[in-house]
Amino acid sequence: MEQIKEKITERDRRLTSTYTPKRSIKEMLEVALKATGSDKGKSLEEFAEELFRTVKGLHIISRNQRLLAEELDLYLQNNINEGFWRLLGSPIIVECKNWSNKVGAREISVLYDKLFSVGPDAKTSILMAPLGITGDQYSDAVLKIREKRQAGQASNKEL
Repeated sequence: MEQIKEKITERDRRLTSTYTPKRSIKEMLEVALKATGSDKGKSLEEFAEELFRTVKGLHIISRNQRLLAEELDLYLQNNINEGFWRLLGSPIIVECKNWSNKVGAREISVLYDKLFSVGPDAKTSILMAPLGITGDQYSDAVLKIREKRQAGQASNKEL
């Protein structure tokens, strides 16, 4: 048991960045969840940026990166070659939806299109939606994610 604990502790040290956020991650999340109006989206993006900066081996390539037809909220470079992180590939795109309603199937399709637009090496998109997504395994956004996973086309995570 001690050896397992030591290995986990060592791994955590390797993946923990020395970066210190301007404000605590918890405080930034609380601000994002309480935000109103035009500050809602911006505050969730700021939270996401600070959160990913704390992971050693993830680097913010850009925020609000403009593609030909759309914008990426966060565009990450993944340099982590261990654990589940190595399976995520690089780059990783992050979409933040701090909406008053759950995110629907249409937005999942748009997120997939963004991932596809980035290029063949992009395997993972992360959706940050505090209110979650619509549907269940047989309908709406949950079904859309399930379909994409079954087709092996994308890895989508909901936070």
